[in-house]
Amino acid sequence: MEKLSIKASHRQDSDRRKKRKALLLLERYEEKGFLPKDLTQTSHLVRLAATEIEKEFSSLENKPRIVSLPGSVTGEVRKGWKLYGCLAAHNPEVQKLLERAETEELNIKKEMRDITHQHHALDACVIGYASHFLPNEGGLWEALTKRNRRPEETDLLLARRIFSRDSEGRARLAPLRDEFKQQIIKRLGECRVIQHVPKRMGGLTGLEENTRGIVAIEVPDVAVSPSKKSKEHKLKEIWNNKSGQPLPNLENEKGAVIHLQQYGPRDSKNKDKRARKYTEEKASKLLGLLPKNGNGKLRAIKGVRVIDANFGVAIWRQDGKPDGEPMTKIILWHKVWPQLKAIAVKENGGKWPQVFRNGQIIHVPRASTRSDYRGFWKIRSVKK
Repeated sequence: MEKLSIKASHRQDSDRRKKRKALLLLERYEEKGFLPKDLTQTSHLVRLAATEIEKEFSSLENKPRIVSLPGSVTGEVRKGWKLYGCLAAHNPEVQKLLERAETEELNIKKEMRDITHQHHALDACVIGYASHFLPNEGGLWEALTKRNRRPEETDLLLARRIFSRDSEGRARLAPLRDEFKQQIIKRLGECRVIQHVPKRMGGLTGLEENTRGIVAIEVPDVAVSPSKKSKEHKLKEIWNNKSGQPLPNLENEKGAVIHLQQYGPRDSKNKDKRARKYTEEKASKLLGLLPKNGNGKLRAIKGVRVIDANFGVAIWRQDGKPDGEPMTKIILWHKVWPQLKAIAVKENGGKWPQVFRNGQIIHVPRASTRSDYRGFWKIRSVKK
């Protein structure tokens, strides 16, 4: 196994060989679960989607042609035509990314996912143009994605008239005509990309996989005046796992802090002992601490799981009155709709609150009496 070479003519091929060799050297292989990224890498799902679309037109005499482009073809066309500039016309963050890419080695596609969902719309435009200008005839797609092409494959590409030879004699995609780029920019400006929001929103996107044990519980000591600097009450311990007592009911306790412990993996160099990690979390971020019936599985073992992601921040006026005091609340990514419904029913006169989420753009048209925040603002994070 040690004799297997990882050398290759291209860096990406060398990286793949290196990873393959590392897997072969593993004594024990642990199967990983299905990840979200695997969905976009599964070619049979693309074929399945094409089959379902064909069913919709089965009754027509002249059925349309359904084209499924491989991701490698889409990537080559997108890079060859340099279409990320079309996104930059609508998003200044994309422009900054492209400027960084001129001096840094970046994975633009990966960085783009963190900036805007509109890269999906751009890919849709690329698929449309590529399927028109580059039909899969005579091995055209295979020749396009090859790094080292045979002379006949280069001639096949040059025959399409949208390719030209570069200084090294290789066939390269010619720039896309300006009228087509302007059309893409115009369509991207329509902002047709939407994010699917499930009906129930009962899932746990930010749920931690491992259960943590409760070590101690502290609550604000209201009998002692708060400090002048922080304006918060000092904490007092009301429960400890060494006491042998059952967990207290924290339903009416606000601002409770829970001390947790979590075991790490076994260390073979230290007699297979497991290191402990101690953390503190607010009670509002923990699942299993306050079960509905009072006797949940996690509570029985004095354990909790941490919800470490926020859906957004809800904003409303007290009692739903226009002149009511502004109210805010962080919405955890767990049972989102029940949280929002509770605010609407109990605190906002039956109206659902407005929710601001990470990545949204806010327009402040007017200045207040105390400060001037006019302009466009982007929400970078939602934290408590």
